[in-house]
Amino acid sequence: LSLGATAVTAQSTNRDAPTPITTNTLNLQGLLQENQTYFYSLTAGPGELTLTLDLDAGSTNGNGVVASYSLQNRDGGEILSGDAYATPGMPARTVKRISFRTRTPVILRVNLPPGATAGYSYTLKLGGVYRLPLLQPGSGSAPR
Repeated sequence: LSLGATAVTAQSTNRDAPTPITTNTLNLQGLLQENQTYFYSLTAGPGELTLTLDLDAGSTNGNGVVASYSLQNRDGGEILSGDAYATPGMPARTVKRISFRTRTPVILRVNLPPGATAGYSYTLKLGGVYRLPLLQPGSGSAPR
């Protein structure tokens, strides 16, 4: 898995210990036989946050793929959700926007279903107003 151009060796599957997002683009690959759910943290607002999901089923995934995400508050309440359905040769895009009045810590839950092949790709781009954690110099990881 990778986050933008930064390689990530471990993604959080624990909602209570989400991976801090360190770039505006999540690039993920689906696996053949496993559901995957990952959790990320960021601070949204004040202002509008845009989430753009691009899903590509690949050229050999005959069944197509449905993938989704949800933006949640710290208590697990859903604030916003989006999904996309892609078939071979027909990638999909979903764009959602939400406004925040103040800086708000949020959890991004990413759901990747099993695919008929491992070749599908999931790209989620953040736009608008949000804050990413600062990386500690030389550490390659975000402060906790």
